[in-house]
Amino acid sequence: FFFFFFCFPLPQPPTMAWTPRFEARLMDKKINVDKLRQEMAEQGFVVLRQFFDKELIESLRSECSTLVEELAVRLQEQGLVADTFASSPLETRLLQLLQAAPNHVPRIFRTELHRAAFFDLFFEPHLLDVMLAVTGADEIRLFPNYTVRPKVPNNEAHTVDWHQDAALNEEGGPHEAPADQRIAAFGHQYGRFKTVNCWTSLVPATVKNGCMWFVPRSHTLGLLTHVRCERTEFTANAGAVGRFSTQVDPEVMKQHEANAVPIETEPGDLVLFSNLLLHCSHPNESDGIRWSVDWRYQDADQPTLRPQQGHVARSLRDMDQEVQTAAEWAGLHFQ
Repeated sequence: FFFFFFCFPLPQPPTMAWTPRFEARLMDKKINVDKLRQEMAEQGFVVLRQFFDKELIESLRSECSTLVEELAVRLQEQGLVADTFASSPLETRLLQLLQAAPNHVPRIFRTELHRAAFFDLFFEPHLLDVMLAVTGADEIRLFPNYTVRPKVPNNEAHTVDWHQDAALNEEGGPHEAPADQRIAAFGHQYGRFKTVNCWTSLVPATVKNGCMWFVPRSHTLGLLTHVRCERTEFTANAGAVGRFSTQVDPEVMKQHEANAVPIETEPGDLVLFSNLLLHCSHPNESDGIRWSVDWRYQDADQPTLRPQQGHVARSLRDMDQEVQTAAEWAGLHFQ
């Protein structure tokens, strides 16, 4: 038995698919891959300043303006608004529509994002290289949770309470899958993150207009107890909805909230964070809308634990499985 004990191989972390050729490409972005992975492992998040170029951000803003224009035309055709506020800027137009037709303006845009500019964001080559580095996977999917969020001022429905994304289902309610399954699908092991959340703002995100807040290192706490909020109505594309329907138990959150830090960003910045990181977004107390986009990537060997399966973003096994062009992306659906 003595000999067997010392000769039996100990469990080893799986070999990463990450290779130096991808690391070399990230030198263009001045990204130190080892440092990035270390910071993600220690803090649960990292902010990459000016990761996206100005042209992409302007393209995204233009696409969001198109979403608002299409909504305004529909509302006018339905007789719900008299004025489409066509001359108003992106920062205020949706707010004016909301004031005119409060029950008919979406809180988020999701199924509408199969457009060219969003392909350029979700499938940006350097970003996918970063995802290979952080996940260690040889195939990653765009997780079925890509969203544009126009956080309007002084509207409680746009307040997001403290939560961990791994604790929520696709409708924002408490996830019912066993905790060990969710940690395996969304957590991290051996420094590899099974799921990585991405966030970027299309306007400056500040404390005043409701930037995100993180509790550093909270991704190491495991899954905390979550409960429904006081207002539990939640519909992904409705206007008259309550607050985010699930939050960390307030008594549990009291132990961690003092450690929270604001994540203020400029357009072009990219925020990466763990699916298990505690985060929230306080009310927007400014005069304009805080436009942002959030999306996720997941090791494609893991289950989504949702009815939807997402789309293959990068594959080292079979490139034919990838979404490769904006036209292909536009022909697909949220799934």
